[in-house]
Amino acid sequence: MKKLLIVLGGLLFLGVVLFPLASTFIIRQGFAHPEKPWAAKAVFTGAHLKMLFQKPTAARQVFEAGLERFPYYPGAARVTYRIALCYEREGNTAMALQWYTLFLKQWPGHPWGDQARRRKAALEALEE
Repeated sequence: MKKLLIVLGGLLFLGVVLFPLASTFIIRQGFAHPEKPWAAKAVFTGAHLKMLFQKPTAARQVFEAGLERFPYYPGAARVTYRIALCYEREGNTAMALQWYTLFLKQWPGHPWGDQARRRKAALEALEE
């Protein structure tokens, strides 16, 4: 039992300390080598990891910089939605609404469209 607790404690340490460092490393490598075929995926994967670690401001900043650097990224719709979600988690309703509106305008038939419409409607109701 004691060995199991030590192993679990070690895994927890790795998850809390090393994964955030790894996401930052991944992002930096993507921006440092934009010509590489894996660069955009690295940047956006790192940003998504930051979201998972409850760091919406850091994630949003990477997502936005990533869209500037890689404007033709195939997952731009998902990135746009996640930017809106980050603004929402930051409590910036006005910017969240702008990004949800942009998402719905550019990708009206996207599978996440219904969810974006619901989130946008909920934010608009809060503003009234």
